[in-house]
Amino acid sequence: MKKLYSIACLIIIFTAGLHTAGNRYFTRSGVIGFVSATPLIDIAGENKAVTSFLDIKTGEVVFSVFIKDFKFKLALAEEHFNENYMYSEKFPQSRFKGKITNINSIDLTKDGIYIVGVEGQLTIKDRTNSVAAKGTLTVKDGKIEARSEFSVQLKDYNIEVPKIVDDKVAKVIPITVRMIYKAYQE
Repeated sequence: MKKLYSIACLIIIFTAGLHTAGNRYFTRSGVIGFVSATPLIDIAGENKAVTSFLDIKTGEVVFSVFIKDFKFKLALAEEHFNENYMYSEKFPQSRFKGKITNINSIDLTKDGIYIVGVEGQLTIKDRTNSVAAKGTLTVKDGKIEARSEFSVQLKDYNIEVPKIVDDKVAKVIPITVRMIYKAYQE
């Protein structure tokens, strides 16, 4: 029920003030991944259930991620991620709301590969920070594939690492984003 409510809220937030359905694209199967790489261990998490909207006219982009949907090869890593770092019961979602900064110089109605800049607000746990990243949008056969990479510092999002595992968790985490958008149908 929480997921349905969150998706409905995301749709309402994104579609407020937008009048042309042909400009909006949507996915519920976006992928966000990360790797905490240290000399002792690499811990990777991936979420394949990211909800996102993209407006190709205004450049607005939003996404919502349920923290518990991140999956890990190591079950213990997944448990620690949810219980000791992200507190996913208290902070069940992460959100991004931003804009493609160079939307006026590209035409996403035509097939091609476009280099874009994105700026916005990323909320993880109880912290919201400005982020900026470069990425690509690949338009082909009516679909738009978005890819980007950026990094977050754990301290910027109030993610504390216990001293006992301090050498096993990276302080700066690279994030990868991949969305495949289809035209949104109301």
